[in-house]
Amino acid sequence: MARRKEADAKRSVTDYFQTDHRRLDAIYERFEDASSGAQWDEALSDFREFRLGLTRHIKAEEEILFPLFEEKTGMIDAGPTFVMKMEHKDIKELLEKIESNTASRNAPAVKEARTTLMNVLADHNMKEEHILYPESDSFISDAERAEVIMKTQLL
Repeated sequence: MARRKEADAKRSVTDYFQTDHRRLDAIYERFEDASSGAQWDEALSDFREFRLGLTRHIKAEEEILFPLFEEKTGMIDAGPTFVMKMEHKDIKELLEKIESNTASRNAPAVKEARTTLMNVLADHNMKEEHILYPESDSFISDAERAEVIMKTQLL
């Protein structure tokens, strides 16, 4: 997530978090290219950058966006944020597996875990981008939107 001194109150939650998804996708693509070419040092560096960014993205969702969504909708132990949190747990486990396999240069295991993670993230991001983020944009004020973005940028 790009850090700015001031949040753009007109920028939607959807746009902000989708932009970060695209940024993370580009980093992940570099990792895929490097690991496919057995450039292990580069692959590990790219993957660690991706993991750090995705972990920060998940933290922003779980600590900033989701609580606001749950407060506004009353959906705490059910609904989209509940599902997203469960998926985040699975994603974090895959991240650990990929980093370990990349560090040990286990090409077959890296390839398998890469494919699994991409499938999980494609489905996960679609749900966020087409359901959770637009719903959030529909009921939060400009001030709340700016606060979400500002707090996220401070992580």
